[in-house]
Amino acid sequence: MASAVKVFLLDIGKAAYANCKPSNCFVAPHPTSPAISSWAASTEIFGFLFFPGFTKQEQQQTTSRRGEFPYALEALPHTLDSQWDDPAFAQYRDAFPAEYASSKEALAAHVRDLVSRDVKAPYLKSLQGYLWKNGYDSGEIRAPLFADVAPKFAAWQAAGIAIMIYSSGSVPAQKLLFGHTNSEPADLTSAIADFFDTVNAGPKTEIASYEKIASMHPQYPKNEWLFLSDNVKEVDAALGAGFQSFVVQRPGNPELPDGVEDRHKVIRSFEEL
Repeated sequence: MASAVKVFLLDIGKAAYANCKPSNCFVAPHPTSPAISSWAASTEIFGFLFFPGFTKQEQQQTTSRRGEFPYALEALPHTLDSQWDDPAFAQYRDAFPAEYASSKEALAAHVRDLVSRDVKAPYLKSLQGYLWKNGYDSGEIRAPLFADVAPKFAAWQAAGIAIMIYSSGSVPAQKLLFGHTNSEPADLTSAIADFFDTVNAGPKTEIASYEKIASMHPQYPKNEWLFLSDNVKEVDAALGAGFQSFVVQRPGNPELPDGVEDRHKVIRSFEEL
């Protein structure tokens, strides 16, 4: 455990495909899901929190397809066909530029193009959130945690240590994921004291973002915060703000660049904290 830690600030960041952008995380389809034949890649969580692989049988059956079918893309065609004129869906459709909101085909093609180019348009993020929420609410998908996460959340909470999340994914998406996990209990949101994203805090590689987060909880001096991330640039920014910060290297993450373990504390499990 780092000294005098009163706050764990956890990074669960953005896209996490099998080709490590920048790490691995998968969302598991419900066993009875008719729509998804393999585990789909989440685009909102870093793999240091979430299980990056399959069962042995699933590894044998779907290794070549890992991460190729993000859930939102899988769910989009059926959603467009069944909800195109639904008032609940219209606000997401109409947020797209007019030339793409004019037809199902144009919207679907534009979404595929944005995803292929990793363009984070706000209207795309909103649509993804809508699709994910439907999937989580239906039980079709859930967030598979590493085995050490839920017990550590409980232990930290019992010890009076605050747990907070800082992600490039939106706060609503963070709450959705932590509200639908494969742990017991499945909803871990009550253990989390606050949620931050690039809207309410700022870019995760900038020192000012961590200073802003600390200013929102002035009861905790900055040296009592421990920020955990698998992104070295983010760790550097947190350290620059006066936080403690460790690099988290989970199975499935790309190898760390040379020299990182000389400059930073690197952990591979929450059991090391």
